[in-house]
Amino acid sequence: MGEDGLKLLAKMREKYGLSVVTEVRDSTHVQLVLDYADVIQIGAKAMYDHGILRACGRSQKPILIKRGFGTTLQEFVQAAEFVLSGGNPNVMLCERGIRTFETKSRFTLDLCGVAYLKENTNLPVILDPSHAMGYAYGVPDLARACMAMGVDGLLIEVHPDPSVAKSDASQQLNHEAFRKLHESLKPIAAAVGRTIV
Repeated sequence: MGEDGLKLLAKMREKYGLSVVTEVRDSTHVQLVLDYADVIQIGAKAMYDHGILRACGRSQKPILIKRGFGTTLQEFVQAAEFVLSGGNPNVMLCERGIRTFETKSRFTLDLCGVAYLKENTNLPVILDPSHAMGYAYGVPDLARACMAMGVDGLLIEVHPDPSVAKSDASQQLNHEAFRKLHESLKPIAAAVGRTIV
């Protein structure tokens, strides 16, 4: 949708008091997205795009880098370091699953990798159980496991009616399922010294 889509997101921010997190896919669009978004997401496929990483490094806006499914932890951290070296200290890492031989889920959520990132970087670690699982039925259990690890945030796809969602319909929770998940996360978060907003 280009700039029209960004304007729509900005209207939703004003109407509902939400922050806008959106993905940039082309280095020539970074400034446009920076003009509208509160957080810039660098998608799994774009995390190797030095033009995008460089432009985001010159910004001071928070940057969320999603790990590619074939990316090593070293490559993931190096992408973050590339942004950091540009002067932007506001970088977050998002684990969204890696490719393994398993075929019953879209990807395999790399919880060992999350433990490594928490131990060896000082960057916030966000987990995306929706993309890892690929199916809504498994998202709540994965989200609870992630929260038990004390992660800094979760990225969960929600839609009022997932059956009509334009993308990733199979992995989205409806509002009621998300409300139940949200409630179930609170005691887990408290047990590991985190809070849920």
